[in-house]
Amino acid sequence: MRRMADSSSRFHGRNQRSARFGFTLIEVMVTVVVLGILVGMVAIRMNGDIGRRRDLAAVRIGSLLETLAFRTQISQDRIALSWDADGRTLRLERLYRDDEDEEEATWQRDMLAQDVHFDDPEIQITDIRFDGESINMRGFERVEMPIDAARPEIEIDLQWGDNTDLIQLLPYEARPVRYGMGLTGPGAGGMTPIDLDDEGRGQESW
Repeated sequence: MRRMADSSSRFHGRNQRSARFGFTLIEVMVTVVVLGILVGMVAIRMNGDIGRRRDLAAVRIGSLLETLAFRTQISQDRIALSWDADGRTLRLERLYRDDEDEEEATWQRDMLAQDVHFDDPEIQITDIRFDGESINMRGFERVEMPIDAARPEIEIDLQWGDNTDLIQLLPYEARPVRYGMGLTGPGAGGMTPIDLDDEGRGQESW
């Protein structure tokens, strides 16, 4: 009888340990599932955040190019688009002079256009092309728009994360068009034009 009692107590002890072990596994599984959901929510939020920042950068570039188009269509002022690699700044410039002496003329920031700074390491301009030819992105480049000829086709690659969008201003168009999202480069299939005016609503005051 004593042996049977001992066996019974050992059996019940094993059952209790098994029950406790099984409950621990369930807890681990629930914890893993919860952590997976939380990680997914964080990833979605991060992707949405970089998407909003990318949209804002695209709108600002579009606004700058739209001002350039406006200037070159209605004015005889000498206008240039400049890129400053040190400050990571895209800028619209106008040639100012006090008299007709060209030697006294100086390029200054166009007061009608807001500079576009790229302080965000996840969002940057990787290439700027005029009629298909890239400029030097590692230094300072100023490209002057012609006065008595057609404006060059301007293409800007905006990289965000592992993706690239294309912002394009054609020679006779008044507004740029953005192609995206998630391109791997100019000419990639599946490009979809996005209205930058619509994209800009809600991003910043106009």
